[in-house]
Amino acid sequence: MFVSVKISRISIARNKIEFLPDSVAVEVFLKVFVNGKPYVTFLASPSMLKELIIGNLLSEGIISGLEEIEEIRIDNSKANVEILKNGETKEKLSGILPLYCTEGEINKLEKMTKGFRIESDFKIEAKALIESFKELHRKMSVFRITGCTHGAALANEEGKIVALAEDLGRHNAVDKVVGYAALKGLDLKSHALLTTGRVTPLLVLKAATVGIPVVCSSSAATLSSIRLAKAFNITLAGFVRGNRINIYANPQRITLSGQAEI
Repeated sequence: MFVSVKISRISIARNKIEFLPDSVAVEVFLKVFVNGKPYVTFLASPSMLKELIIGNLLSEGIISGLEEIEEIRIDNSKANVEILKNGETKEKLSGILPLYCTEGEINKLEKMTKGFRIESDFKIEAKALIESFKELHRKMSVFRITGCTHGAALANEEGKIVALAEDLGRHNAVDKVVGYAALKGLDLKSHALLTTGRVTPLLVLKAATVGIPVVCSSSAATLSSIRLAKAFNITLAGFVRGNRINIYANPQRITLSGQAEI
């Protein structure tokens, strides 16, 4: 399925009307069933759908590894997933975070997860991180022609991108790279997560659930996401643009050349 299509548009500029071709992003609704029960309906870009499903099951804490998936069948707008039945299907971790988070909800989450910390020796140089974002933006081919997608990627200690995905939704893009990493056998504890979308509490929770130690965005981070990153011992950075980085939590994993840590 195409991720973008050509259409015609009316352009008005400098008091002049023109009829021009344009490229717009395509979206699909994908209804997912787990063990025969409705699980989630994605509004997503029609690429890497298997990776999207796997990554979401992992980042939501429904499964802890690929070995728990018995079968995935995707047929147009419907997907059926069979997972090992260890008692009841695990409750979605994100269920404790409503769509609009309040301070009380974040306080509750911090108490529930007290003592849970990401332990990782992963480090990345600031220069390598900056270059990895430049590479991410260069490789976002759908965004380049439509201006309509978010990007997510995984970068190793050298700043090399080893997984990349685009999607209409920033969380979908993250789930896609998590699913790709699982299929390729990549260790998420040894990589940084890059995203072009703002960092939300849910995104930090997803990273914590799969053990990602560094979350970086070329956009902003919310106060609640910073609080959670500090609680989970996740390094959180935002506004990675040009030659700058804003670090909001646990800076020890982002290093400067010739220095052990910040």
